[in-house]
Amino acid sequence: MLKSRDVYVAGLISFGVGFAIGIFLALVVGFRFIQAYSLIALATLPMALKSIKVVRKYCEEPCKMISVNILSILVYLITGLLLTMGCILDFYIFMKDANLREVYLKVKMQKMD
Repeated sequence: MLKSRDVYVAGLISFGVGFAIGIFLALVVGFRFIQAYSLIALATLPMALKSIKVVRKYCEEPCKMISVNILSILVYLITGLLLTMGCILDFYIFMKDANLREVYLKVKMQKMD
């Protein structure tokens, strides 16, 4: 049986991990390591969490875990597609601004020389 101490410790740990992930994402997007529109890939997080719950519940029953395998494949596929879509979306929005497009083309031409 869970004690209130265990629930409290679990809550603190989950808050700390969530806070660290939030700070990491803010820094990654802030320093433009990834495009902000690529964060749309986090939309697959509920599917991933559902598969984790099912694995924990039915880890001893392989027949009931077939749906988890399919869900895992879908999570990988959809995450990749959403990341690609986010990069393409960011590129086209970036290129829409005429000044940024000129700077981009100048830098690209300098690299070619």
